[in-house]
Amino acid sequence: MTRMLIGFILGSAATLAFNHFFNQNKSKTQIKEDLNFIQSGNDHINFLSDIISRLWSNLRVAVSARIRKTIEPILEEMGLPLKLVKVDLGVTPLRFENIVVRELQKSSDEAGYFKMNMDMVWNSTCDIQLKGDHLIPKFGIANITFSGRMQFIFNPLSDVIPCIGGIQYGFVDPPKIHLDFTGIAAIANSHLITDKIGGAVNSALEKMMVLPNRMLYKMDPTCDYLKMHLPPLGIARITARNGWGFKVQKGTFKDDVVDVYLKISLGHRTCQTKVIKNNLSPMWDESMDFLLSSHDQKVTIEAWDEDANFFEEDDFLGSTVLTVGDFLLSSGSGYAKIPLQIENKDCGNHVALNCQLCPLSSKLKSYQMPPSDHDKNHLGGLVTIIVVRAINLPVPKEEAASCVKITYGRTKLATGVVAYVPEYDGLAGYDPLNPDYDATFQIPLNYEHMQLDRTSRIKLELVNGKKVIGTLELSHADLMAAPNTTISETRAIGEGALLQFDAAITGFESNAPQNGPNFDPEKETQIELNTKNETAQPSSTDVKKGKESSQEQQVLVTILSGNGFKAHKKFLKADIPDIYTKVKVGSNPKIWQTSTMKNSLTPVWNESREFQYFNHNQVLNVGVYDANSKGKDDLVGSFRVTVGQVLLDGGVKEMELTLNGKMVNKFIKIQCEQVLKKTN
Repeated sequence: MTRMLIGFILGSAATLAFNHFFNQNKSKTQIKEDLNFIQSGNDHINFLSDIISRLWSNLRVAVSARIRKTIEPILEEMGLPLKLVKVDLGVTPLRFENIVVRELQKSSDEAGYFKMNMDMVWNSTCDIQLKGDHLIPKFGIANITFSGRMQFIFNPLSDVIPCIGGIQYGFVDPPKIHLDFTGIAAIANSHLITDKIGGAVNSALEKMMVLPNRMLYKMDPTCDYLKMHLPPLGIARITARNGWGFKVQKGTFKDDVVDVYLKISLGHRTCQTKVIKNNLSPMWDESMDFLLSSHDQKVTIEAWDEDANFFEEDDFLGSTVLTVGDFLLSSGSGYAKIPLQIENKDCGNHVALNCQLCPLSSKLKSYQMPPSDHDKNHLGGLVTIIVVRAINLPVPKEEAASCVKITYGRTKLATGVVAYVPEYDGLAGYDPLNPDYDATFQIPLNYEHMQLDRTSRIKLELVNGKKVIGTLELSHADLMAAPNTTISETRAIGEGALLQFDAAITGFESNAPQNGPNFDPEKETQIELNTKNETAQPSSTDVKKGKESSQEQQVLVTILSGNGFKAHKKFLKADIPDIYTKVKVGSNPKIWQTSTMKNSLTPVWNESREFQYFNHNQVLNVGVYDANSKGKDDLVGSFRVTVGQVLLDGGVKEMELTLNGKMVNKFIKIQCEQVLKKTN
């Protein structure tokens, strides 16, 4: 119940703000300019918060009404004897902070899309009351405290109003939620009860809108959902090599040499290494796989000492949290030295881990080589099922309340319920007898799935209320034999109904990290990961040196080339520009200026300069100028990009220039490379 409330509230508020901002007579080029406007300075950074604040008095009423009209029929079909007595979201609006807009990307059909990440914060005194039958007294929610970082995907883009086909949104990582209950929940206000309820809410929310799961709002009701789907970035393979610095635990009767294991979490998957008994310098050499949808997703690493006594809990030995982007950049092809903390203080314990991004591939080598008992944390691939819509449901319209259920082994999933709501009858895009489900399910093939008989099948059931209208099944052989290992069809599914769906199976490619017998944390320089949040300013303590080395982490910035420059008339003759660039890196006050490429529309520099590297959030500010022999040089345009964005794109990135907030169709190609520099 609570997950549906939160989904409606967040989705309605955010998408209404975006709809207000973008749903005007704008082309894709104008949308580019809007994105530049959003990030052009602090004056505009809270534009979404401003819109929500102005609209909140109307929005809280509209969303409350929508919740009651939509959710009550769903509760009835789910067999839950609950009625919404009151829905009041309170006077405090949602707030958006730390907005980061990614550059426009080309999709497979060249339509284009872009992503936007932001923090969402809400602390509201509300009044949401529910009433059950005589066995369930009235209860409610009096306050919601909520914070999390969200990702919005605007896809596909077009030159037809409203210019954006749809908005998909989800949390990058599980958000923090606190609910204050009234009524029956308040009477039993113990940690056991509240923790259980909170855990259920978090679990439900993760399944619905924590990456890779997203919710959807169609700005264009006719938009094809299959064009909106974006695959994940790939598989993040994290390898735990070894640890050091662990200490003997003092006991009452005898000292205890720790039995260390690691718990590593990414998204809603948690993996655990084997336990290394009685060892202060444990060696694991174990890998584990996670589905990755964003470089901003966080990895949580925890070290524990296993307690041999069944009745006692394991002892906590420290943890750290870092983004996958930080992890990838810091480990490279080797291992990153990661300090563990207890209560936000370094505790002296360290682990060496590697993170590798394994791209998805239609080549099924990883699927055809299932993990052994020693590799139970490995994945074999990914099954993606997209349920688009059903056609011609054989039920009276007033009784329509349908969904699609998916079963694969012990994995059970379901789309949302599309029910008949009289107030929605006749609205564009709403037809309960031809319902749009628009749902994507990504099933990482874990050890359990890989042990299934290869003749096992994926089952899709079309259900209305408690009645199964029809079933269809897909075999692995069918998927593997299909072009690009993908089946995209509309099939009959019983009693005259049809189901449009897309199903695919993919493997992934990986390379083993460079272990080598020479890794020695006491002698080799290892990068101390910056575990601050992504908006933290760089400091000189973010990179540390090994005990016996004197090396400093640097970033080598290279201005490669430019294109798109044009000649213009000057005193009745064509003036071909003389182009040079000025580069400023992070908070370094020094400005590096390249040489001037005279009389060139396609200048080539290949000039480099080293700067101290603190973290991947360092910003490169690049201005491009046309030199004049007399008078002031002309600014052609500029761009800003983080070091991490360049590194995560393979080290080379082409950036379009902007001038006075507008894209000018001129480009500079820039390269970044991490290097170690010896110091005296």
